[in-house]
Amino acid sequence: MPIVAAFIDDLRAAFGAECINDIIRAGIDGQPVFHASENGHSVGTPLAYDARQAISLADVSIGPWNRASAPQNATSKGKK
Repeated sequence: MPIVAAFIDDLRAAFGAECINDIIRAGIDGQPVFHASENGHSVGTPLAYDARQAISLADVSIGPWNRASAPQNATSKGKK
């Protein structure tokens, strides 16, 4: 799982090895907090799928967010 391993190494660098290792161990122990899969190999506990809460990537807009083009009725946290 070389791609997953590289990603996990990046997470360890960003958040600390102890934190990430604890989460991975919890996933291996059966808690639904970590699951990784690559080339037919997987480790951790898969998250339960709930179709009522699922979204499709077709419904997601990915790109830069431009505050000027945001809806005019949008409010910032704590401001009304």
